[in-house]
Amino acid sequence: MKLLPEHYNQLKAALLDGFGVKELDATLRAIGYDLSDIAVEQSNRPMVFHDVIEAAQKGDWIDALVAAMKRDNPTNKKVNALPDHFPDADVTAVAANASLRTPGVIKPPSNLPPDWPEPAIPYTFVSATQIISKSDGKEMVLVPGGDFLFGRDKIKRYLPPYWIDRTPVTNSEYKRFLKANPDYIVPLLEEDWAKPYSWDVGRRTYPFGKAQHPVVLVTWRDALAYADWAGKQLPTGQEWEKAARGEDGRVYAWGDEWRDNHANTVEAQIGGTSPVEQFAPRANSPYGCIDMCGNVWEWTATEFEVGYYSLRGGSWNYDQNSARVDGMSRFGSDESFVNLGFRLCVPAL
Repeated sequence: MKLLPEHYNQLKAALLDGFGVKELDATLRAIGYDLSDIAVEQSNRPMVFHDVIEAAQKGDWIDALVAAMKRDNPTNKKVNALPDHFPDADVTAVAANASLRTPGVIKPPSNLPPDWPEPAIPYTFVSATQIISKSDGKEMVLVPGGDFLFGRDKIKRYLPPYWIDRTPVTNSEYKRFLKANPDYIVPLLEEDWAKPYSWDVGRRTYPFGKAQHPVVLVTWRDALAYADWAGKQLPTGQEWEKAARGEDGRVYAWGDEWRDNHANTVEAQIGGTSPVEQFAPRANSPYGCIDMCGNVWEWTATEFEVGYYSLRGGSWNYDQNSARVDGMSRFGSDESFVNLGFRLCVPAL
């Protein structure tokens, strides 16, 4: 969501009046967020609070932040005066013109081309090629309909237009799904090597410092459950590949040649997952997708063989050859690992 300027100023004033950096860090931890992920430099208090508000707007957890502030500092007048819910500035601006609305959907401005491919989910309009799905708050980008070159043999294929998540689903986003489904099991493996990625069962939250990392330890069936909740679907192998390489048959999301510091593969020597925005925008795909090469393998809807599904994109513990956008791996539908994640798509109407 996006705050109106006056609401941003009100929230920041309440933070400045009622919280120090350490106090805010404790408040954020209680609701599953890590200040060190949000603000690297913590000596400038106003800038720290600005970064927190920006992250809360992007992640759509402003209401959770306000509730936590009121809980932890109920006697502060500025904190106590905050409304429980701020209106979304983007929604408010579009909704001001009733002719642009239909129930449950924020429609785009009328000056777009008549063939603008409206998504099959409720959304907030951002631009002609970007929307935010209202179900899970994720930014999605448009992959226009048309031919593209598929596979290593670069066979021409046609796909109709669709929208796809700009990044893999992150831990903080998956937490929203778990909050809405309190009986659903958290991502967890008992083995010692999986502990850095396993969630806290009691608190039902992700590992410390990994809010903006892609969620891992999720099976294909977990990805389907999230998709069902969000009103979306897993992309097919062809849909994933076109979003990654565009129409020209490139080898990597950014072009035909490997480039250092463009992907989280073994060459980067990170040794684990990384924040989904770390290599943006230099490594973005032609349509603006992030992390199509490296970081985590991503589940698709394409069945490789009975019970096994295709994974695309490579990961942090595979090399650059596996990060080719025409490459693939496979896992069983009930298997999970520390380098398996997913992103979703939705057809255009």
